Amino acid sequence: MFNSLLVAAGTQTNEPAESPKVFVATVPKSGTHLLQKALAYLGIDAQYACNEQTGESLPHLTHYLRLKNIDKIKDFFSQDKKYIVTIRDPRDFTVSYINWVMQEKDRKALPKWKKMSMDRKLYQLITGKVSAKIDNFLWWNWHMENFYIAERLMKENMSNILVLRFEDLVGPNGGGSYEKQLDCVTQIATFAGLDLPQERLEEICSALWGGTTTFSGEKKKIAQWRNHFSKKHILLFKRKYNDLLIDLGYEKDSNWD
Repeated sequence: MFNSLLVAAGTQTNEPAESPKVFVATVPKSGTHLLQKALAYLGIDAQYACNEQTGESLPHLTHYLRLKNIDKIKDFFSQDKKYIVTIRDPRDFTVSYINWVMQEKDRKALPKWKKMSMDRKLYQLITGKVSAKIDNFLWWNWHMENFYIAERLMKENMSNILVLRFEDLVGPNGGGSYEKQLDCVTQIATFAGLDLPQERLEEICSALWGGTTTFSGEKKKIAQWRNHFSKKHILLFKRKYNDLLIDLGYEKDSNWD
């Protein structure tokens, strides 16, 4: 679908005999579909972890590795494969995840939770004070594992892993900047071993927005947490996740509000 969109836009390329391959390993709600679109436009073959029983493609970090095996991270992310990891500001992820749950029709087991105020939902997720029964449907702890795996990967600084920020990939239509989006797409191409002209990269950036579920049901801007976090939420988030924000590069210290 994405390749046909690119052809329709009038972009012509000389495809290599064999498309470069990279594995997609993202934090949920961090632009997985947008990354897939960028890879398709670049002519890169996206690979995924696979459910051996169902054959389903699984794109998230915890599908590759669980926290209990984090010390074996270099064994899991072997040097003979390339991985692209996308991350997102955990504060925005929290708001985005709540919005996603509210839209999911199959979440009928959460009627009481859905009826809670946004303030209360944020409080429960930030503090982790979600009952085991509710978390069986929210999978909150599983989702947060992805951030800590990404954090460890960034610290390992492995040459076969490229970590990108969702906020950079979305570009100006999503509240980011064109310069960062272009740099992001350029990094992907270089990482995959492609040497593409500037014009080609710019065409891809211009075609990226739209046609995916990115920001589905959300206001189409980054940093939406500022519209939902109260002073109480900010304080709670700092207590539990400030080190994570710093390690992921979203804050320099605890002096944010």
